[in-house]
Parts: sequence; structure tokens; C-alpha cells
Amino acid sequence: MPKPTAASVDQKIESHVDACSERYHAIDKRLYRIEFILIAASSSVIGLLLKLVLV
Repeated sequence: MPKPTAASVDQKIESHVDACSERYHAIDKRLYRIEFILIAASSSVIGLLLKLVLV
């Protein structure tokens, strides 16, 4: 098995970085959506509880 050259190693690293970048963006979008849903749900629950207590 021949030794890998610096260029081939650099190419493999660059392709790995590109793949990880795409995955990171997809995960970031999902987490943002989940965070938004949790904040909205928490606000609704707090609002309804306050309405029950104050009425």
C-alpha cells in the first residue's frame, strides 16, 4: 500500500470538512425549529397558568 501524499490527504480533509459543514447546517436548522417550538409552547403554558391564577 503506497503512502498517501500530502495532496491526497488535504483533499480527503477538505471533502470531510465540506460534508461536516452540510450536516452542521442541517442540524442547526432542526435545533432552531425545536427551540422555537419549545419557547412557544412554554409561553402558552405560562400564559394559560397566569390566566387561571389571575381570574
